[in-house]
Amino acid sequence: PLSNNENVLPIRTQFVSVDFESEADLAKLKSILSTLTFIDLAIVASGYLPPENCDTDSVYVAKALKINSLGVVFLLSALAEKIINQNKSGHVLYVSTVASMRPRLQNFTYGASKKTADFFAEGLAYKYRNRGLYIHILRPGFIFTKMTYNFRPAPFAIGPKKLAILVRSEEHTSE
Repeated sequence: PLSNNENVLPIRTQFVSVDFESEADLAKLKSILSTLTFIDLAIVASGYLPPENCDTDSVYVAKALKINSLGVVFLLSALAEKIINQNKSGHVLYVSTVASMRPRLQNFTYGASKKTADFFAEGLAYKYRNRGLYIHILRPGFIFTKMTYNFRPAPFAIGPKKLAILVRSEEHTSE
């Protein structure tokens, strides 16, 4: 529990790291979700960036699809069901990428795998929008992360803390 202001309710935060390629981790995730009693906001951030020009390598393509598409779809579905059935309302923020909006010649496998999850998240958003579940899709540009550490930064690149600050400030302005 954490509260610095008497007008703010105490919150409990739980971070879960899941390997979407591991059946054991997916089972662990289901187990963790079953123990949670209330989810007001879930943030889903998952990503695997395959090597450039890997579109003809089925191993890399399959891995990108499993992590960036199937794993995210599984998690979004489980969260939507949990929030609707238990809370009756809540928010899910799915952190995607601008790469899902426009193919990039060197790595369209990454963008395509993210686009699948985007499309699914958009469908869930439409399905539940009048039932109290709000699914938000964030498509940032280049973010400095472990996944991008050896890349030349794109214009307007930011770090994860800056992104978190921007998301938090948008949360208060969009109400």
